[in-house]
Formats: sequence, structure tokens, C-alpha cells
Amino acid sequence: MNGVLLIHKEEGMSSFAVLHQLKKILSISKIGHAGTLDPLATGVLVVLLGEATKLSYYLLEKEKEYIAEVLLGISTTTQDILGEVVEEK
Repeated sequence: MNGVLLIHKEEGMSSFAVLHQLKKILSISKIGHAGTLDPLATGVLVVLLGEATKLSYYLLEKEKEYIAEVLLGISTTTQDILGEVVEEK
């Protein structure tokens, strides 16, 4: 099986976990992605199957666009929204 899948990755799941599930579902050994999404991020994960994994080098060079929501005024133990708030301003 060779090709490119565009997967909408939900929040809370790592890019690796998506690949792991697809690997089992599709019974394929050669699988990769063209850029990691943080577990807190949602969005399109470009998954490459079989011979298409050779495209990753070219896809990683392409410009990407991100939309973010920022909360100002707090500091947490993990420097993200999941950590314990240690300071508020």
C-alpha cells in the first residue's frame, strides 16, 4: 500500500499514537508523517504510506500555517495549559 492520507488529529493524541493505530488498522509496516503535531494541537496530520514515505523530505520543507489561541498572564509548571498555575499577573 502506497499513498498519502490526510488525518484530522484530535486533541490529546500524539502523532505517534495516530501512526500506531493506522499501522494496526491497515496492516502496514512502512508508515510515517510529514511533521509532528503536539498532543494538545488539533489539525491535519499528513500520513505517508509505503513508497510515499520518501516524500517526507519534500513535504517537511514546505511552508505551513498555524492558528493558535494564547492565554496571557499566567505561568504554569509545564509552560502549557495542562500545568499547575504558579503565577498570575
